[in-house]
Amino acid sequence: MRLRSGERITADIAVVAVPLALLRADVPRLPDAGSGVRTALRSLTTGTFEKVVLRYDEQWWGDHRVYGIVGGGAPGAPADSAAALRWTEFYSLTDVLGFPALVGFCGGSSARSRPASDAGCAREAERALGAAFAR
Repeated sequence: MRLRSGERITADIAVVAVPLALLRADVPRLPDAGSGVRTALRSLTTGTFEKVVLRYDEQWWGDHRVYGIVGGGAPGAPADSAAALRWTEFYSLTDVLGFPALVGFCGGSSARSRPASDAGCAREAERALGAAFAR
C-alpha cells in the first residue's frame, strides 16, 4: 500500500476496517487484492438493524435492565420465520431518560421484513412484550 506521502507499506497480512461501500468503491485502493477478494466484496451485504423505543406511564417490568425473550418475536409468527426473531431483545432506558421506557431491537432478515410503519413496529414490539409477560 502506498501512502499519500509516497511511502510504501508492505505486510504479509492487513486488516482493513472501513465501510463496505468504500471498499467497493476501491477506497482505499487495494491494487494487490485478487479476484477472490473482489468477488467476496461484491457478495457481502451490510446488516439491517432496527430499534423501537416504548414509553410507559409506569415501569411494569420490574427493576431488570436487560430482557431477552427466548421464543419471542412477533406473536403468531411461524417459528421458522424472520418475524419470530423480531423484538426478542429489550433494554430499560428508565435510568437514562428519567421516565419508564424500553428499547427493543431486531436485526438481519427479521429487520428487513419488519412492518413498514413505525407505528406497526411499536405495536408488534408491544405484542411481543405482552406475550412474554402475560400483559
